[in-house]
Amino acid sequence: MDRALPLLEKALARQKSRLGADHASTLNTMSNLAEAYQSAGKMDLALPLYEETLRLVRARMGPSHPDTLACMNNLAVSYQYAGRPEKAAPLLEETLERMRAELAEGHPDTLAGMNNLAAAYRQA
Repeated sequence: MDRALPLLEKALARQKSRLGADHASTLNTMSNLAEAYQSAGKMDLALPLYEETLRLVRARMGPSHPDTLACMNNLAVSYQYAGRPEKAAPLLEETLERMRAELAEGHPDTLAGMNNLAAAYRQA
């Protein structure tokens, strides 16, 4: 992880300056970097980056796009990981509602969303 973080940080800085903050590649790198921060236990860096990524993806793709739903889920799971179920559960509820409407009840992402929401309820 020590070697991955600087590379992701450098890639993100370059993508933001060359492609823009809301370019699909930039958003993907933002999400990857947030996940790497979380894996490294750097929640103080992961959560704000996940929040920014969701804000940008939602603005670019719309509130129910599969990429937006994935970002919502990632942020909510990160809230759970950080011990903040009071923030995770409402976001997971919204995510699951949108997944049911957009992807259908039996879609693998919807089922994963159900599982994540159950885990948030259990943690709370």
